[in-house]
Amino acid sequence: MLETQRLILRKWTEEDAESLFEYAKDPEVGPITGWPPHKNVEESKNVIRNVLNGAECYAICRKENNIAIGSIELILNSHTDMTERDDECELGYWIGKPHWGNEYAPEAARRLIEHGFLDLGMRTIWCGYYDGNSKSRIVQEKLGFVFHHTCDEVDVPLLNEVRIGHTNILTRKHWLSGKMKNALYDQLARDYCCDAADIYSSDNIFSEYRQIAGQRQFKGQEKCPLKIAVVNGKLLFTGRREIVDECRKRYENASGKWFMDIEKFRELDSILSRYGCKLKSAHPFYLPTELSEQGVRKDTTDKTVDSMIKEDFNLVRYTGDEILQFKGDDRWCEAFCFDDNTPDVLAVAAVSSDEIIGMAGASADSDDFWQIGINVVQKAEGRHVGTALVSELTKDILRCGKIPYYGTGMSHIASQRVAAAAGYDVFWFELLTGK
Repeated sequence: MLETQRLILRKWTEEDAESLFEYAKDPEVGPITGWPPHKNVEESKNVIRNVLNGAECYAICRKENNIAIGSIELILNSHTDMTERDDECELGYWIGKPHWGNEYAPEAARRLIEHGFLDLGMRTIWCGYYDGNSKSRIVQEKLGFVFHHTCDEVDVPLLNEVRIGHTNILTRKHWLSGKMKNALYDQLARDYCCDAADIYSSDNIFSEYRQIAGQRQFKGQEKCPLKIAVVNGKLLFTGRREIVDECRKRYENASGKWFMDIEKFRELDSILSRYGCKLKSAHPFYLPTELSEQGVRKDTTDKTVDSMIKEDFNLVRYTGDEILQFKGDDRWCEAFCFDDNTPDVLAVAAVSSDEIIGMAGASADSDDFWQIGINVVQKAEGRHVGTALVSELTKDILRCGKIPYYGTGMSHIASQRVAAAAGYDVFWFELLTGK
């Protein structure tokens, strides 16, 4: 069973035959997707037994009554003519007419797409619609599908017709990259006290800092004299009004491409020193744009899961209060914060011969963004422990509906390689200041 904010996606049962017939008898529902209206409840029951029985076929139900109002499926290889690959599938769906216009189809599809990419290890999802089905086309556009090809002669055997069919595609990389970019711009808008539209613009942004719900929290940054981000080639400034105003005069038309150079650091330190402040840290930050095959797995329930990189260690997960057992253990100083402002929420440990050899932890820096920190003991270096930990924790965070991100030092090459191997790319650079 899968859930969304308003819906439950569960397996069909024969007890659903009457509700299926109620919607499937409508001539405006089935024919546009390629099947005839149902004639009676018994036919609907047979369809449940023989058609809506796929491994990833679900009844779409509203949470308030759990009654089926539509169907959605990831049609796996050997059951679809859109692909012959086991890591690709086809998305199909329909919603009963009384529920059109409520955005149930995209809501259900987003959850199933996430399930396909995160849990089933799919790399590509295909989806199609017949010419004239504008409702389905719009749903697919909302989901991020892009046009792939059109076929002028598609057999529709259940209706004994030939139609024009349009096929769209959504890759895991495209899905994840779009999800990350949109979430990042929303988060930076809160962090830098502006609107998301400002982040998308080409102009540098200068704002007076104020506390806003949902901002990322960093120790010592409560008053925030100045912080700067470089994203998409532009600059974001926020902080005390007088410092930001001086930065505006100097950097309003500056490019972000070469901003984080030592020369600019000297300039900024000169400005900050007049206000009793100084530069404190400068880091690149990464977001996942691909899910590393080294961590993809189908089982999401067991506490211990086998590593798919090396067979000489297992991965063990910890949540909530279970993490407190590691407080005071300096081996995991990067994995955990133990700070009430940025609570540690998830962790994955690499265990070999009953000994923990690596740990990755996630801290809730904001409501939406959870940062990954990692430690690997020296004797385990070179065994791909870091990549396994980050890959696994990334998917756990995404399953929680949060955004995983990863920060490291400019000269920490080993850490940067772990990020790249786990499917992360650099998205922005951030500079923090303090007293």
